Amino acid sequence: MPFNDLYNLPTENNSFEGKGIRTLLPSIPYAAAIALPIPARRAWMHMLDFAQLTGALTLNIADVTRYQEGDEMYFSFAADATSRTITWGTNIRAAAATLVLGVNQVALVHLKFINAKFTVLAQVASAN
Repeated sequence: MPFNDLYNLPTENNSFEGKGIRTLLPSIPYAAAIALPIPARRAWMHMLDFAQLTGALTLNIADVTRYQEGDEMYFSFAADATSRTITWGTNIRAAAATLVLGVNQVALVHLKFINAKFTVLAQVASAN
């Protein structure tokens, strides 16, 4: 199923002042560099679940035209039996340029769209 089809699941077709409450993009396949797809519909909250990381990852949000000030995004990651590094790329602002997951760790990252970029508000990694 193409990425953008997942943004339009009937179960997620809810409304919040004319804007969907959330979108869910499950099991984004691993690649060394990922450019997040443009959501087919607007939502206040975007939840993205990445498949287990099997290498380092550079994450980009190439096009931010569909997002509005205050939109939120949550990423979940899981490392395999090796430490994995996630590098924040295009249109992602963070205090640290990378997030390192230890062996078999999982991580949750919370971002908010502020001044035309997604800003990492919190990132937590813990044992799986």
